[in-house]
Parts: sequence; structure tokens; C-alpha cells
Amino acid sequence: MAEIGVKRVADLPDRQSFELLSAKYGGVFFTPSLIAGAGADVEQLALFEGDAICGGFLVQRIKLKGIPTIANPAYHPHCSLFFVPSSNDSESLKRYLDAICNWLKIQPAKIFTISFPPEITDVQPFIWGGFKSAVKYTYRFHFSDDEVLSRISSKRRNLIRSAEKDGVVVEKCGLKELLTGLHFSGQSKGFAVNDEAIAKILTTGVAYKATANGETIASALFVDDEKSRYYLFGGADRNANGGALSAIIYRSMCEAEMKGLKIFDFEGSMIPGVELFFRSFGGNLTPYFTISKAPYWLSPLLRWKGKPEF
Repeated sequence: MAEIGVKRVADLPDRQSFELLSAKYGGVFFTPSLIAGAGADVEQLALFEGDAICGGFLVQRIKLKGIPTIANPAYHPHCSLFFVPSSNDSESLKRYLDAICNWLKIQPAKIFTISFPPEITDVQPFIWGGFKSAVKYTYRFHFSDDEVLSRISSKRRNLIRSAEKDGVVVEKCGLKELLTGLHFSGQSKGFAVNDEAIAKILTTGVAYKATANGETIASALFVDDEKSRYYLFGGADRNANGGALSAIIYRSMCEAEMKGLKIFDFEGSMIPGVELFFRSFGGNLTPYFTISKAPYWLSPLLRWKGKPEF
């Protein structure tokens, strides 16, 4: 049985083979513009069995409170771990996860916080390797024969219909209108919007705006892979129509279904108010696993700072 290894794609003599596999099996989060949008220090890692590439994943090296950390890339819901289909039996998966764990353990970082796609349900190798495991949740809307609107909560349907009656118009948009909506939320919630990163991601994604009286009052950005549409982020003017962002998401869901996609993924969230908003669109609550590790002296501080997974 060949040994499993992890190698940086940047160090491979033949990067094209990995790029072809990651484009086919790794989904949209391996798209160059999304990786570039995440910022510097994103690493593509290839899994090898002998000389054959059998999978890959992404991590980002950042500083968390000034301490070297390995985490999911920014704007990515998880580490985007994928395997080629011939490598997908349960025994192989265990060996691959064990190899990832061993690779993480020798990295020059003090803090680790990495999420896996919902399809990865076995994190025992990481628990055995000294990592903590926590369950988080997303909502996934699986398209079916039922009309999308019929599965949305009555309260959310009323807000969407009210926005339409009030003359709110939803349509696709470019960077300027997208940033307008995102900056509304950034200003109201006290965080900075990275315009340059958003511009890079938009080259892969699709953006929508909601306008009232000719003015942009909300916007949102989505990305697609072969089977799913992902809601990355959105923003709205709190002083404008309260159903504008809901109307955007509903329009995006309908167009994703018409495109032939199977799933609309809300990408979380564990924040109670956001979770309630996402839940109202009728998706299925879907668990995914996060592993974490930090020095014993640092874990209490991280938990105090709102990171219970440590």
C-alpha cells in the first residue's frame, strides 16, 4: 500500500495535473480569482498516494492576535477538501485524513482552526492527533418539484411580496452597485469591506442588486459550482425596504434552480440572528465539522474572545 503524502502545489514540477483535478472535483473554491480574493498566504495542498494525486485542500496562514495560525482561506466556508472518485472508499478516506493530520502537526503554527465540507463526517484521525472537534451548521436548500417560494416561511414570503409591491426591483449588477450594498452593512456593523478582494471574487461570481426609486438599497454576491450556488455575503440599507435582501436571495435561488443546480448553500451561520434569517428560507439544517488546536495557555483567552471551539 503506497504511502500518503501532502505537498504544496507551488512546489510541484507539474502543477497543471493538480489544477485540472481541482477544477473538476474541487469545486468553485479552487477558482484562481476566489483564492486571490482571499489574500496572501493561501496554500493549495495536494494529497498523493505514491505518485498519484488523490485529492487536495486549501489553508491560509494568518496571524490571530499576532500568533501564527492555519485557518480556512478568507471567504471560503471550509478548506475545500476533495478526493478524486477512485479514492473515495472509507478505508482510503481514513488514511488521507490521517495524512492531513500528520501534516498539520509538523507545521510552524500555534493555532489551528479548519472546517471541512459537510460531506466529511469522520474527524477521528484529528481527535486522535490531539485536535478538538466541534460541530457547526449551515443551511442547504435542495431544489425539488416544489416551488421555491412555497418552502419559504410565511413571514419571509410576506417581506418578499411587500418589497415587490413597494416597487423594489431586483436585477444582476456590477461591482459598483455590489459594493454600495455591502458598505451599508459594513458601516452599520462596524467592519471594513475589502473592495479589492470583492472585485476579484466577482470575476467568478454573480451579483444582484435591489433598487428603490433608482437607488441601490441592497446587494449580494453568489458563486456557483457544478451542482451548488453559494451565498457569500450581502448587505442592505437598514433604513430602506426591509425585504430587499430577501428578495435578492429569492431571485438568486430561482435562477440557480433554472440553471439546473441542485443545492443553494447559505454557508452558515452560527450567529443566532443570521441563523434565523437563513432558516426562514426553508433549507435543511446541515452539520459540518471544525477542528481546532491551540496551546493550553491560550485556549481560555480564545474562548473568552468568542471562539468556543477552543
